[in-house]
Amino acid sequence: MSFAGEFLGGHVGNAVIVLTEAERDRAVRARVVPRRRLWVVANGISDVPPDLRRTSSGGEHPATLVPATLVMVARFAPPKLQAELAATLTTLIDLPWTLQFVGDGPELETCRASVDAMPSLRGRVSFLGHRDDVAEVLAASDIGILWSRYEGLPISVMEYMRAGLCCVASDLFGVRALFGDEAAGIVAGSDSDLGRELTDLLTKPGRIDTLGQRARLRFESHYSVDAMVAATDEVYAAAVRATESGVRT
Repeated sequence: MSFAGEFLGGHVGNAVIVLTEAERDRAVRARVVPRRRLWVVANGISDVPPDLRRTSSGGEHPATLVPATLVMVARFAPPKLQAELAATLTTLIDLPWTLQFVGDGPELETCRASVDAMPSLRGRVSFLGHRDDVAEVLAASDIGILWSRYEGLPISVMEYMRAGLCCVASDLFGVRALFGDEAAGIVAGSDSDLGRELTDLLTKPGRIDTLGQRARLRFESHYSVDAMVAATDEVYAAAVRATESGVRT
C-alpha cells in the first residue's frame, strides 16, 4: 500500500520533496518518482536564544574531569534503542558522566526495568519523561545522543545541533546528511564503536566543546526556518513555471 501510494503521488504531482540525497536515490531506484521531479529540501527549525545554548566547559585538559551530562531525546518505541545505549554505558562506569532520557512511549517501563537491573547505572541514569522544556534540558547538557536503527532526518539531532551540543548518533544516511562533509558530529556503527567514541569524548572535554561549536555553526548555515522556506519556495516556483509552460517537471 505504501509503495502504491508513493508511486501514485510521484507520478501525479508536479514535484516531490525529500529530505536527503539518500532518500532521492532510493526513490529513483524504486522508480516511484522520476529523478527530474525530485527535490531535496532539509527540515528547518526555529532558533533558540543564546541563553538556551550550551556554554563551553572552558578547558582542553582540566586537572579534574568534570562529569558530562549525556542526553537522548526520543520516544521509547522502535526504532529507538535506549536500552542498548544504557547497556553500552556500563562499560564506561569509571568515567564521569550522567545520562538523561527525555520522552515517553510504550517501551519506557521496559527500559527503566532494564536500567534498574544494572547496578553500575544506579544514580547515573534518569528518566525525565515527556517534557515541555526540552530546549532548557539541552542547554544544560553536553553530549546529545540518538541511538536508533533507522531515521530520516532526525529532528532531535537537529535540536542538539541548535543547542550547541556535541552530537553522537547511529551511522545512518540522514545523520550523515545533517553532519555534512566536515563532520559536525560523530557517527557510530555498533555498540562497541559507540563506547569507544564516548570514551574518547569523556576524556577530552575540549573535543566536546569543538564539536558542539561545529554543530551549532552547521545548524545556523543549513537548518534554519528561513533556509527551509526559501528552498521550498524554489520548488513551488519551478512547479508553477512547468504548469504554465505545459511541461511537467
